[in-house]
Amino acid sequence: MEVVNLKFNISLFFLSLFLSLFLIVGFVSAANWYVDRDAPVGGNGQSWSTAWKKFSDIQWTQIQPGDIVYISGGYSQKVYGDEFYQTPPKPRNYTFRISAQGTPDNFIIVTKGADPGHNGDVIFDAGNLSIGAAILFNSAKYVIVENFTIRNYGSGFFFKSGTKRGIDSVIIRNNKIFDSRGTGIFFDGWSQSCNNGSCDYDTINNVLISNNIISSYNYTPSQTDLIYGQMFQNLTIEKNVLIQKNVWDNGICDHSSNSTPHADAIQTFTSKDLTVRYNIIDYRLLRPCSNTFMLSNNIGFIDIYGNIILSYVPGMTNKGRQSIIEKISSNDPVYNGSNYMRIYNNIFISDAYNALGIKNIDGEYEVKNNIFYSLIEGANGLDRSIVFLVNPPNNISNINGNLYWGVGGFNVPQFYWISWGSRPRTWEQVQSLGAELNGVSADPLFVNIYNDNYALLPSSPAIDAGLDLGLDYRLALNGVLRPQGSGWDIGAFEYVSGVQCAPADNDCNGCVSLSEISSFVARWLNGEISLSVVSGAVSLWLNGGC
Repeated sequence: MEVVNLKFNISLFFLSLFLSLFLIVGFVSAANWYVDRDAPVGGNGQSWSTAWKKFSDIQWTQIQPGDIVYISGGYSQKVYGDEFYQTPPKPRNYTFRISAQGTPDNFIIVTKGADPGHNGDVIFDAGNLSIGAAILFNSAKYVIVENFTIRNYGSGFFFKSGTKRGIDSVIIRNNKIFDSRGTGIFFDGWSQSCNNGSCDYDTINNVLISNNIISSYNYTPSQTDLIYGQMFQNLTIEKNVLIQKNVWDNGICDHSSNSTPHADAIQTFTSKDLTVRYNIIDYRLLRPCSNTFMLSNNIGFIDIYGNIILSYVPGMTNKGRQSIIEKISSNDPVYNGSNYMRIYNNIFISDAYNALGIKNIDGEYEVKNNIFYSLIEGANGLDRSIVFLVNPPNNISNINGNLYWGVGGFNVPQFYWISWGSRPRTWEQVQSLGAELNGVSADPLFVNIYNDNYALLPSSPAIDAGLDLGLDYRLALNGVLRPQGSGWDIGAFEYVSGVQCAPADNDCNGCVSLSEISSFVARWLNGEISLSVVSGAVSLWLNGGC
């Protein structure tokens, strides 16, 4: 699927305290600084005519809280990427190092130019080198980086810190990372203090990844994660489109070992506090031993809610770990806080191994209000389980209020507990164990699953059938607050009575965005829809776009 077919324009009603800090920032006595690769040598960065020529020319000690650093994009676009500096051992080399030091009230912004002649696209392109990082952080606080396009690098953004709070409060938003050959965004907070199972988790703190598009290269003979993190604290990943395209397959897949190279959407290891919400994760690839999530040895909380997760291959089944694998455990003898995991109001579309795998939970957990939709016919043991538990925790009743459906009449959730050595359970058996007492076993009736429209039809059994999960989780993916009827809906969307899903309104939020109409036009060019249909959608967009 093309990127534009997945880019939903999600309303920005939800403003966490973390994000709101940045939207109310006052830039008192702020200065502007300028970088232009075509500027003369020797500039002081104070105007376009005296811009810094190289990223290494930037004098970060002169840049004060509230300042803005503009990178020239020329009239239409300007490409950067022939500038590399060494940082052994990782990421080995980089193009642009950001060492800005803002304050909580005055963030430093690094963005593309705003003036005519400089407001074109800023593109970081490593070309055939395909190595290193485009943008490196190793000492940055209270910084916003936005509006860049990055392609053909090992990593788009690389966070490297081994010192306490070396990186703190950074926002990465509205960027495009294409054809990443390694990891789209890499967090490496490992430090010498991490030994004997006890670690400092605050070397990289409070990072927000929002409204970005991240995709991998389509053939890389190694592990390629879209987002990978180790030793961070409080990472939020929201409203992004994540597309894993790596189809390399060495024919080896050992489910009992994590050493096999795998291409994950999001992988974390030995980290604390993670939120993943309102993302579109497209994982429709032909590679085994891969996961949408692979989360290991995390402590604190894991919140995963309001996402659409596509982890199937059309026409293929049982290709390995293409769907969700979720692990959380704590072996840190110093950390005394509580651990919990909440998986709420997501949509999982899968065909293989399982839609949701939970292993070795140490702490509280809840799996509620999700739609699990399996694109396989029938169930056959482990490789056909929808929900898969290893060493299941207590309180199995915390798996509740979810909806399950499989094509071809397979309409019951299949649980498989390895520790019990049992076959998948029937719906009656699952409920007799105390799970899914409020669950639903029925077709969710999406508007059009085959055109990636996962909003609910008016007759959907998911409408008003969910559990009330509290104020923190009320926002639905289509930008409305729950409930809109007598109860919460199951899944990522909340049905609004009387609102029709117009042509091209993929997220059914009542308006058509530029990205949605672009997707619709692309389908017309491919011969998928008629001219009259696309003309009506364009007219709707012109008269009521959002």
